[in-house]
Amino acid sequence: MAKIENPGESRLLSFLKHNHSDSMLLVCDYDGTLYRGIFPPLGRGFSAADLGILLCLSRSPLQAMRIAAAMTRLMFLLVRLRYRYIRGRISMSRMDSILVHFFVRWVMRAVPAKDLDLAARRISGLTYPAARKCIQHLAPRIHAAAIVSKAFEPVLSAASRRLSALISGNWTTHGVRVVAHSPLEIDRNASVLSRRDKYDRMQQLLDRFPRVRRVLVVGDTEDDIAMAEGARDRLGGDAAFLIAVNAKDSVIRSAADLNLRNWRRLQRVLDRHDLKRPQKSGSGPG
Repeated sequence: MAKIENPGESRLLSFLKHNHSDSMLLVCDYDGTLYRGIFPPLGRGFSAADLGILLCLSRSPLQAMRIAAAMTRLMFLLVRLRYRYIRGRISMSRMDSILVHFFVRWVMRAVPAKDLDLAARRISGLTYPAARKCIQHLAPRIHAAAIVSKAFEPVLSAASRRLSALISGNWTTHGVRVVAHSPLEIDRNASVLSRRDKYDRMQQLLDRFPRVRRVLVVGDTEDDIAMAEGARDRLGGDAAFLIAVNAKDSVIRSAADLNLRNWRRLQRVLDRHDLKRPQKSGSGPG
């Protein structure tokens, strides 16, 4: 029998082998969780930063200089916000929201939608290779899959199209949407910008997939805890399992059922155990 190295891994395997495991919903955060980015040590998987880099390359020289200047300001802002977060002066949710609003105001307003879509497609393949392998390994047990993130919808849509090749059916995406007004604005009612938004999107997903009885959540910040809480409030305390991958804060490390440094660690766990055949679920709505 394969060795189980810690209690968290043992609980994960029990969760995946549960009678209702073939009615499982996989919900992942994107930035920093699924998405590794062009240069992870600097960008830490912040997809908007990579969008800005590609948009600089696709514009006229003058427009490229304006976008480059805005991106430089964005990176300095990111450093300042991280410092404030470390000192406990700002929440991770608030930090992300400030960065998203800055990007819309100073970068996205300067480019046509077609350029944004092209850049989104180009970076959509920059997900962690081990993450794709893990999803492929879990595919027979996944009834539905979704991405809930503060990344922009064009990015999530492009990424979901690539990831759909790993499982049957398309991914559902919930991210940041913009309204094509003048000037461009964030559609607050339809966007994911806070911890509460992630909780609410989990409820929407469970409404959409009534067959779901188990939810596997993968994230990297404290906001992602809300998705697991939303599933437990709806389905029961044992119905959700939270995995922290590439965790950015101590809050999610403490709250996670399993804390992993990277996807390769999860891949090794799955490779050691035969999870390819889900058990038959018991009675319940189909």
